[in-house]
Amino acid sequence: MILLFHCILLISYPGYSQSSDNIFIDSLKQKSITGEIEITEKIDLWNQIAKYYRNIDLDSSSYYAEKAKYLSTEIGYKKGIAVSTFRLAQLEEVKGNYDNALPLFNKTILLYEEGLKKDVNYLQAINYIGIIYEVRNDYDKSLEYYLIGIREAEKQNHKLTMAFFYNNISIIYNYTNFPNKEIQYLRKASKIFKELGQDIYYANSILNIGAYYISVNKEDSALLYFKEAEILQKRDNNYYGLTNLYGNTGNIALRKGNIEDALKDFKESLVNAKLMDTLDPDRKTRISAANLNIGNALIGLKKYSLAREHLYLAYSLGNFLESPRHQKEGSYGLFLCFLGLDNYDSAMYYHSIFLTLNDSLIAETYNEKIDQLNYEYKLEKETELFKKDKELITLKKNRQELIYLSLLGLLFTIALTVVIIYYFQKNKLQKSELKRENLRLEKENLSNVLDKKNRELTANVLNLIERNEFIAKLSEQLQDHANLKITDSSEKIENIIRSIDKDSANKLWKEFEVRYLEVHKDFHQKLTAKYPKLTANERKLCAFIVLNMSTKDISSITYQSNQSIKVARYRLRKKLGLDKNENLTAFLHSL
Repeated sequence: MILLFHCILLISYPGYSQSSDNIFIDSLKQKSITGEIEITEKIDLWNQIAKYYRNIDLDSSSYYAEKAKYLSTEIGYKKGIAVSTFRLAQLEEVKGNYDNALPLFNKTILLYEEGLKKDVNYLQAINYIGIIYEVRNDYDKSLEYYLIGIREAEKQNHKLTMAFFYNNISIIYNYTNFPNKEIQYLRKASKIFKELGQDIYYANSILNIGAYYISVNKEDSALLYFKEAEILQKRDNNYYGLTNLYGNTGNIALRKGNIEDALKDFKESLVNAKLMDTLDPDRKTRISAANLNIGNALIGLKKYSLAREHLYLAYSLGNFLESPRHQKEGSYGLFLCFLGLDNYDSAMYYHSIFLTLNDSLIAETYNEKIDQLNYEYKLEKETELFKKDKELITLKKNRQELIYLSLLGLLFTIALTVVIIYYFQKNKLQKSELKRENLRLEKENLSNVLDKKNRELTANVLNLIERNEFIAKLSEQLQDHANLKITDSSEKIENIIRSIDKDSANKLWKEFEVRYLEVHKDFHQKLTAKYPKLTANERKLCAFIVLNMSTKDISSITYQSNQSIKVARYRLRKKLGLDKNENLTAFLHSL
């Protein structure tokens, strides 16, 4: 019988020490009872305690998992519910309660698929379901879950779990007689285990490769793999792996006729099977198988009494495990033992049991062959569907990549457009700022020129006023002479005075008007256009007021009295339509 190794994530590791685990668990317990942690953190600790108790105390593990699940449900902590449900499912699987374990593993998967981040617990739940269906000989369902697991592990890039699924798929192909596919997946698993430095899993995977070479009658190749595996298994105290290894090497020795060597290996297999974890549900099966092998080897050496002890133990364990195959092999071995011991009654008794079980197993084998044909047909169809799904996934992936590239191209175009627009606007803004600066400088220059001309005009006006005052004084002096009543000369003097005054006033205004129009041409044009009915004297008055000249200054230039100027200002206000409260000077400056 070829022994194969399943891959699940191990909880107990090489060098496992119950005392060290207890210390670790005690530290977790102490941390969980302190009031300084969040409720969700406490739940996570309880789930962790449940995980570690699974090695040494199933009841304690169940207690903490239930606590975590209850509190998680109370506060709606979805991750806590999912992990605690997974822990409870593992416990049921360890106990062999597959009917209870299966719905719990399915619930775990559902909880993760409802929005939680899929982690290794999610992948393990899929793997456990595959193993349960495999134990039930439902290889279609088992393979379906293993393939789902591979896809999910690839999405998460979880290489170790991918290797688990590859290994377990190889076992399905072994059971269903697809050796080429079996070795293909075995090598995939072995390669990943070795790359990741997972010596325990690597050793068990090459153990499975060795078992494959036995099935194809290449015992020498198998022994090479077993030799490498033995070194690793012994180093890590992997009793499960050593049980399988020595069982397989014993079968090779038996095939070659080396019964003594075979017996030695079978005994080593039994020793290691007994050293397996007592919580391992496969332990009794391995002990039964080792006893069957030892019993058959002893029959070959004609040591019937010793053989009977081992075979009876195997037969009893077969009854306990409800394993027809172990019962059949044990009853047949006992038949041979009693026959060799000349105990024919007992021999016939076990032979009748053997025949009954054999007929049952033949019928079962026949049904299995029918199931195998159906399975091969389904597998072929599923393989085609799987290929189509893979092609569809590839097409979708290519389509997504094309969409991403298109989006990148669009984003690049948009970015380039934005950059171009930015630099264009920046250049435009710079030009606009330069233009505004030029206008400001031009305006500033014009303002400076205007100020200069205003200063010149003011200076000119002051000069005119001074000259006018001089002429006025001269006119007064002449007037004084005229007042002396010198008949011959007084009339002439008065004529001279009038001529001087008139000529001075006219020349003064003409000179002023020329300079004034140079500086305030726009004002003069606006004033004339808006108020065309103003007289020449009123426009003159407006010009004097714009230059901020006082009534006295205007009087001096125009040879009019102050009162006359005030009257003129009053009339001007009326023509301009100003109210009493409006300032005449401010109004004229606003034009």
